[in-house]
Amino acid sequence: MELRNVLRNVEIDATAGTAESGGTEILGITVNSNGARQGSLFIAVRGTAADGHEYLDSAVRNGAAAVLVEKMPDHPHSLGVPVVKTKNSRIAASTAAANFHGDPSLGMKVVGVTGTNGKTTVSHMLEAAWKELGISTGLVGTIENRYAGKTEPASLTTPDGVELAGILREMKDARVACVALEVSSHALDLRRVDACHFDAAIFTNLTQDHLDYHGTIENYFAAKQRLFTEILERSEKEKVFSVVNADDPFADRIPAPSRGEKITFSLERKDATVFAEDFSIDAGGVRATLATPWGQVELFSKLMGKHNLRNMMAATGTLLSLGSPPGATGRVVSGVTSVPGRLERVENELGIDVFVDYAHTPDALENVLGCLRPICPRRLVTVVGCGGDRDPKKRPLMAAVGQKYSDALIITSDNPRTEDPEGIIEDMLRGTDRRSAAVQAVVDRREAIRRAVEKVRPGDMILIAGKGHEDYQIIGTEKIHFDDRETAARYLEERSGEHSEAQS
Repeated sequence: MELRNVLRNVEIDATAGTAESGGTEILGITVNSNGARQGSLFIAVRGTAADGHEYLDSAVRNGAAAVLVEKMPDHPHSLGVPVVKTKNSRIAASTAAANFHGDPSLGMKVVGVTGTNGKTTVSHMLEAAWKELGISTGLVGTIENRYAGKTEPASLTTPDGVELAGILREMKDARVACVALEVSSHALDLRRVDACHFDAAIFTNLTQDHLDYHGTIENYFAAKQRLFTEILERSEKEKVFSVVNADDPFADRIPAPSRGEKITFSLERKDATVFAEDFSIDAGGVRATLATPWGQVELFSKLMGKHNLRNMMAATGTLLSLGSPPGATGRVVSGVTSVPGRLERVENELGIDVFVDYAHTPDALENVLGCLRPICPRRLVTVVGCGGDRDPKKRPLMAAVGQKYSDALIITSDNPRTEDPEGIIEDMLRGTDRRSAAVQAVVDRREAIRRAVEKVRPGDMILIAGKGHEDYQIIGTEKIHFDDRETAARYLEERSGEHSEAQS
């Protein structure tokens, strides 16, 4: 594709280089100078760890046919290739990549899911529902990206704009019809989805998280809000929908799209588009009757908790707005029985309920523990930590929630990264009654899980929170294999073996 066509709708401030720069043939796009190949357009992006502008020469040596920059180099002609300057390289990267790949989101139904909690669960529900309805489906999210029988582990909740455009192009070529896309606040702030044409955008909730990055809850919400006020508004789809949790305090600040409808869902507000007029939640799961403009929807799911009922309602409202009939919608949404790392059960023969959950915010932990506490017949033991190099303000709040609901709380490491694990744990302990014998600090996460397993008896319950589906732990700058589910299963199996020997 010619450079001028790759840069369609990109805001250009200045150009330098060959006279016929617009006609330069572009064979690929990259934001990594090491990934530049013959005919590439290299886009220099300012990152937190490195600045792409320092690697222009390297990109050209590797074959880049043109470069796109925010800062014009002192001697642009010395590069020997066209140099194009724009105000924001991240926006330009998303736009250029979408152009290069033929605007693939225009040829599929794309639903973006944003919010502090629930993105992965709702996305998995949409994917499962579409598949059950016989629709070829794609998923881009926290755990993995998958479509047409192909599965790839995800490195980010939402890929950068260049990678995302490539993934969507592959999905379109594979004849995927519907895509569920998790959209993080970082992705919105860093303009990764700016060139995506959404059919619907879902807002699950907003609670304290990522303040190490955004600074304030208002900045955090402003990033989320962009999906509805800017990106959805720019979508070239004929009609678009915002699907919003009306029970969230920020819900009323999300406007209806100018070329579509705002679909609200609620357990509390009868004026919501999708209202749970009757529901029950117990150890067996969720039952609900939803009143909607499309007709009554019956839900019955093995998923537990009010938070999962709201997740189901988000998926239901989205599917209905996009044309699925009420009866089929209720059936396919109810068919989702589990999501990796979300109240995922660790099977054992000891009569102990053990769950692993990704809950890593105070609100998410309260949702999960508030769900488990009423159905726990005896003692509830919680193992939880907080990540390093992340919002320290939520650490005492997480521990306070843990102590509030648990008979025993073991505070441990999560992904300490470059912080001192003991310092993180000390921050958490400030939210607890340190004098309580029910609170214990164990730095080593493996040992913390072992102690939890040793502590419980039949009828007790364990929640291991914070990492969920993750199969690694980041200590310092090293990423090592660590899986809460595997670790718990190992110690449960050891105890089961000891139990069997004692009885023989």
